[in-house]
Amino acid sequence: MSAAPSRIEVREVGNVTIVRFVDPELVDQGVIQEAGVELYRLVEDQRCCRLLLDLGTLDYVASMGLGKLIVLNKKATSGGGKLVLCNMNSSVREAFHLAKLDRLFDIRDWDAKADPGADLGGAWSGLPPREPPCGAAATTPPPPP
Repeated sequence: MSAAPSRIEVREVGNVTIVRFVDPELVDQGVIQEAGVELYRLVEDQRCCRLLLDLGTLDYVASMGLGKLIVLNKKATSGGGKLVLCNMNSSVREAFHLAKLDRLFDIRDWDAKADPGADLGGAWSGLPPREPPCGAAATTPPPPP
């Protein structure tokens, strides 16, 4: 019996764990469940304290996926850790806004004039650029200081 494919990509930059979703949508119940288990394991088993969740690969998140992220936030911050969400496209940002989750989560955007992730030990420089919509230029992180 083969193992289920990983639903997230994980990279370490200093003491920050950067996570990206493999799937472009968190809609299917099985995919959401598997991604949730992997995310929770990062926080519980590996004692991940500083988590940067790069949502740049997601085009859509269903309400069940938002629920998993709420639980992840609670798990990550209950022990004094930090969870930051970044790189959202407009439809994902709208889902967070409509559910009023933009009040709960630390959501950040790129800022060419400042390093919005200074409190994350320069982890922004470890993020791959967001895939641009057709005909648009890629958004890249600011250069490291």
